[in-house]
Amino acid sequence: ALLVLHQPETIELWNPDAPIETFWEISSQVLFFICKKLIGHQIINSTEILKWLREILICRNKFLLKNKERATLGSGIPICRQAQTKLEVSLYMFLCSPDIEAVLVAMSCFRHLCEEADIRCGVDEVSVQNILPNYNTFIEFASVSNMMSTGRAALQKRVMALLRRIEHPTAGNTEAWEDTYAKWDQATKLILNYPKTKIEDGQEWINMTGFLCALGG
Repeated sequence: ALLVLHQPETIELWNPDAPIETFWEISSQVLFFICKKLIGHQIINSTEILKWLREILICRNKFLLKNKERATLGSGIPICRQAQTKLEVSLYMFLCSPDIEAVLVAMSCFRHLCEEADIRCGVDEVSVQNILPNYNTFIEFASVSNMMSTGRAALQKRVMALLRRIEHPTAGNTEAWEDTYAKWDQATKLILNYPKTKIEDGQEWINMTGFLCALGG
């Protein structure tokens, strides 16, 4: 239902008197809520939800492109920034997943974050780094998601190499590091107390360790 709601022609009907402002307010709340659930592991089939979220991002950008001359109207509200932060956090955290498909979907979502920044910055003629300080690395994540057909180890090696290239601290990557550290700490205690923990949990612990080292510098 939310995907149907986000079709560009439907967004126009949310509030015909102020479609752009209403879009930023409602769609940002949807993004914030879903990403918060994903971060808190409150949703089963999270990889499928992430794919669905990617479709939402695509629809959002189609709407913004259709209205690119006015795309930034109302985008300065707090929920808009909060939604972007939560989206970044959820994508960063999926990079640690033992599920290769989840990692690739998360990487592909960075493309749509960058496209939104391109549209918004085209209106105000400001640098994309004003909205996405790590834009260049996000673009690289997106390009790797298209090319990568190798195994888990090669994919994680590439992910870690790109994480080391993140130059600018943001609310998103700071929160992602802190949340991952808390999860890593719990997993470490679990592995120490129960050495025969599931293989997937052990793989996620390895990925989280790499993530913390790479993003933490």
